[in-house]
Amino acid sequence: MIPIRVRYCGRRRQWSPGIFHTLSEDQGQEEQEDKLSGGGRVEHQKKRRARRRGRDLGRGEGSGGGWGLSRLGRKPVGGSVMARLLRALRGLPLLQAPGRLARGCAGSGSKDTGSLTKSKCSLSEADWQKKLTPEQFYVTREKGTEAPFSGMYLNNKETGMYHCVCCDSPLFSSEKKYCSGTGWPSFSEAYGSKGSDESHTGILRRLDTSLGCPRMEVVCKQCEAHLGHVFPDGPKPTGQRFCINSVALKFKPSKP
Repeated sequence: MIPIRVRYCGRRRQWSPGIFHTLSEDQGQEEQEDKLSGGGRVEHQKKRRARRRGRDLGRGEGSGGGWGLSRLGRKPVGGSVMARLLRALRGLPLLQAPGRLARGCAGSGSKDTGSLTKSKCSLSEADWQKKLTPEQFYVTREKGTEAPFSGMYLNNKETGMYHCVCCDSPLFSSEKKYCSGTGWPSFSEAYGSKGSDESHTGILRRLDTSLGCPRMEVVCKQCEAHLGHVFPDGPKPTGQRFCINSVALKFKPSKP
């Protein structure tokens, strides 16, 4: 189909700038009707106009999403439909995207027991440096290790509880402390353990490959302070050895 400009003047077709029209098989039918019509020329012209009007409206509304040009007024047909659709969409309520869960600090509403759960977790690195001694900061916040046989709690035999030096969370009981001969305070299990269940303890385990071999790091559940490592060479019945840095702990003796 070839688009050309044609103006109809009676029964003759003249080339002139006019309205857009497309030649089709219908025009051959129109010429045949002109020859047979005789005195009914006016009526046949009305029928031709009606056919063209329907053809132009069909091109405007039914081809390619409703943005064709109509022969009547030459305006985009279908624009009102799009406008109504946009108005309807603007009326719909916006859905709020689910936000990422905040880490378990006090006031966040999170129930993730494996994350931070106190306001102390909001301390910046500078705040931790002010709160801790240089050695405590190096071990707990930078995952350092104190020198063996140098810890103040290595030979401590008092009855009481060992707390986190950063957030004061209870971590290990003196009842589970034993002498391993390794140079660091050692415990057979964490405070609050029920067999292999450590969900009610104050510690978390994390895989550590910093030395090229896999080890199990032990961190504080409340403030994620580095405490030490746990090894499977402890006494029965647990068979575990929690090797903990003294500078990461704060001992509180039991009340008499």
